[in-house]
Amino acid sequence: TDATIPAEKTLVVAAGQTLTIPDDVTLTNNGTLTNAGTLTNNGTITVYGELIGDVGGDGKVETMQKVSYIYYEVGTDGKLSEPKECEKTAMVVTADDTGWGGDDNNEHWYVVNKEENPITISDRVTVTGKVHLILADECSLTVNGGINVAEGNSLTIYAQSTGDDMGTLVADATNNELSAGIGGGYRGAGGTITIHGGNVEATGDSSGAGIGGGYEGDGGTITIHGGMVTATGVGGAGIGGGDGGEGGTITIHGGTVIAEAEIGEAGCGAGIGGGNEGDGGIIIIHGGNVTATVDGFRSAGIGGGNFGDGGTITISGGTVTATGGDWSAGIGGGD
Repeated sequence: TDATIPAEKTLVVAAGQTLTIPDDVTLTNNGTLTNAGTLTNNGTITVYGELIGDVGGDGKVETMQKVSYIYYEVGTDGKLSEPKECEKTAMVVTADDTGWGGDDNNEHWYVVNKEENPITISDRVTVTGKVHLILADECSLTVNGGINVAEGNSLTIYAQSTGDDMGTLVADATNNELSAGIGGGYRGAGGTITIHGGNVEATGDSSGAGIGGGYEGDGGTITIHGGMVTATGVGGAGIGGGDGGEGGTITIHGGTVIAEAEIGEAGCGAGIGGGNEGDGGIIIIHGGNVTATVDGFRSAGIGGGNFGDGGTITISGGTVTATGGDWSAGIGGGD
């Protein structure tokens, strides 16, 4: 049976005493849990209050923290509001967290904060359901293996500010089974990926997009409101489809976006749009500073990958620089 320590109450495990949290049991601490004896956790301890002392066992300790973040609203003209500040109670990310979210249809919030900084997660992280990630100022998270956001799941990324202190996320899928840096895995389309802020760097494995689809996967739905976003695909698009995948729906409202496609084993994708042999999909740019380049051939800076059609491209604002590969348009279809 699950148990709760109420707010302003204290549970003390005294010297010589033992408290064991069994498997599949959750102890929620809203007050203070002090261990001076033996505390063995084989289940889950969720900490909203204070935890004093060591915890043994092979269970999980989830530390919750109230944090601020900024987000943007979008007008009917596609232009952004001024950044709005909000607060949320979020789970503190640790190096052991390789699964975010759940299939319970709830919103799941996580924060990269100063208590655990910098953080490196050694394996690919899998997002399930609706996940929100807050990058606290001056904090850094590196995920070696990238972040899997498959079709039907969503990841929304926030910062706490808009200046040089923005938190950083590095998602590197190099040597990870033809996957996107953030998005789909092998033969997997990307899900819904939204970036409100932060320094976000995403690199796909060979045939994967930086942000979007894995090998043969479409880009999914990608929206960028703000932040500094750098995305590199190898065979896939910088932002969009993996090798053989279409771009999906890509909307940029603001921020600084640098998207580069490099040549892979079979060909090259667009900077923003389709992967190798992939059409561009739907690409809408309302604002921001956008640079899309191809270090290869027959792929557009914005639009279609190698042999791919340009798709539907709308640019209504912002500063846009698009450079295609050899024999290719800056904006439009691949050769």
